[in-house]
Amino acid sequence: MTRWPVSDDWDREIRNGARVLTRVDVHAPTGNLLRAAVPFHDGSVTIDARQSQRRTCTVTFADPDRTLTPAQAGDLLSLLSGNELRPWWGVRYPDGSDEWAPLGSFRIRTNPADGWTVTVTGTDPSAAISANQWLYPYPIAANTPLEDALAAALADRAPDLDVALSQTGVLIPATTFGLDGSTDPWQDLTDLAADNGYVLWIDQGRTARLAPAPDVLGATPVLDLGEDERSLILDGAAKDWDDSEAYNGGLIVGESSDTTPVQVEVWDDDPSSPTYAFGPYGRRPWPTITTPQATSLDAATRLGMAEIARRRGAAQTLTLPLIPDGSWDVDMPIRVTSSALRVSGEVAVVEQITLPLTVMGGPMQVRARTAQVTA
Repeated sequence: MTRWPVSDDWDREIRNGARVLTRVDVHAPTGNLLRAAVPFHDGSVTIDARQSQRRTCTVTFADPDRTLTPAQAGDLLSLLSGNELRPWWGVRYPDGSDEWAPLGSFRIRTNPADGWTVTVTGTDPSAAISANQWLYPYPIAANTPLEDALAAALADRAPDLDVALSQTGVLIPATTFGLDGSTDPWQDLTDLAADNGYVLWIDQGRTARLAPAPDVLGATPVLDLGEDERSLILDGAAKDWDDSEAYNGGLIVGESSDTTPVQVEVWDDDPSSPTYAFGPYGRRPWPTITTPQATSLDAATRLGMAEIARRRGAAQTLTLPLIPDGSWDVDMPIRVTSSALRVSGEVAVVEQITLPLTVMGGPMQVRARTAQVTA
């Protein structure tokens, strides 16, 4: 859960006013390139770690000669074609060379046309996995490694998706999807990962990934936003406090029909945490979490600590208008300094990004949670 790998030159050019490049390619469902650099005049990509389907896009294509307006199911921008938009964001260096970062792969979902433009909205491959509902029970054997269970299910629902899941050391109990009216495979798989302390997502390179839930405490920033004239932060930054979802502990209860269910009480017991349960902030329990994955005290505790990690810092959020940078991703730790916000070197974890695809689209808008509750 970090930014797309780019060179050191990339960051230097961004800070110095890089010449920015963007393009949108269209690929067939097989992955074959159908048309590169389709002309467009507006668009954006939104990434939200709080949503099951993280990435969405909107692109408006100019179509004065009506060649892009879909007339048949198999046309380039028809939602019935199964085609995907793949936008890219790049930097041109003084020597004329270019460096590019992918922004994701987006299945066409809507495409209204008015005779002059075609506006396409797209969703990342997780939406197609959600749509490929379980028609029959899908069983997973007891003691299957978490990453193997997820990889097999992803291959079953989306055979064309690249999968690179890290090893977890977690063995899951016997699990069957599609039995209780839950027919959304992607939601089932992300819930399975979350119930074991992990996050499952599809990255900007169209690859499924798995990582522990991000914790703002102890996170190593991958980028320092700088300050003064070297800052990436533009005018309009804001800081907000809201503790409505800043829970810091509670009960984790297992589900079992043949044994006494496991029950564990966990709290944020780190004195350096902004939501330390045994300090001034007090105890703010979440609604009891019940899951069949909590088959042991260790499993229940792991889930509880991951839930604390997800919520730590949620009481204070930063809204940051930034110089656009297409290499960013959510769950990315950054270091923020802003005298206007009374923030000095604080570590924040990015939760949401809206990246414009054109220079006229304005700044990149970022929402992040931080480790400090008070300035």
